[in-house]
Amino acid sequence: MGALASCFDAVYLGLGENAPKLSTDAYVVRVHEMSRSFGEIALDLRVYIGPGEVAPLAVIGDVLDQACGKDPSGAMTLFAMALVVGPRLLVSLRDARENLGPRL
Repeated sequence: MGALASCFDAVYLGLGENAPKLSTDAYVVRVHEMSRSFGEIALDLRVYIGPGEVAPLAVIGDVLDQACGKDPSGAMTLFAMALVVGPRLLVSLRDARENLGPRL
């Protein structure tokens, strides 16, 4: 469960840090809202797994940083979330749910 929490932390931080760097207002709002949602889930997971240090997964941060760097409008950041990070995160959630059963 700690690995899943590190994924959500990474998405929360990656989106939150990159949103102010984007140039298209509509994308900035969407990225901020997405960051907020992932932050709420990250906090819930921290409560669920208990106290301890959760480090954001670096590869997710790198993907989001690269997407922002290659396209400052924000379109590539949303694309990365929709087609690169998001589906893998959903698979991880599904796997965690299968392993943990009704607790998740």
